[in-house]
Amino acid sequence: MIGFEIQINDQEPIVAASDRRMGILMSCNGRGQDGIDVFGANSYFQDIFWYSKVLKLGDRIKIRVVKVDEIPPTLQSAKDMDRNEMLRLYNRLKTELQERRLI
Repeated sequence: MIGFEIQINDQEPIVAASDRRMGILMSCNGRGQDGIDVFGANSYFQDIFWYSKVLKLGDRIKIRVVKVDEIPPTLQSAKDMDRNEMLRLYNRLKTELQERRLI
């Protein structure tokens, strides 16, 4: 799958990729809320987050498109879900499988 390698200044780059969708949001409003967020969703429609950082004047951001074999580690994943969220996901997937006549 295709992903992004993101490096800020001379920090160690992070890699973000998803089997569903992902995005990079950079904001600059000059009111102390300038930053970068890397987020997406996996094939189970769960929100996932790789990176969040406040930016400051002069920061250098390098984004490179890369090929990855698996979804890189995230800040938040399925193990962070509460029981109600897991039940909602289970029911949505069960319905989807029944509609496809796979169960």
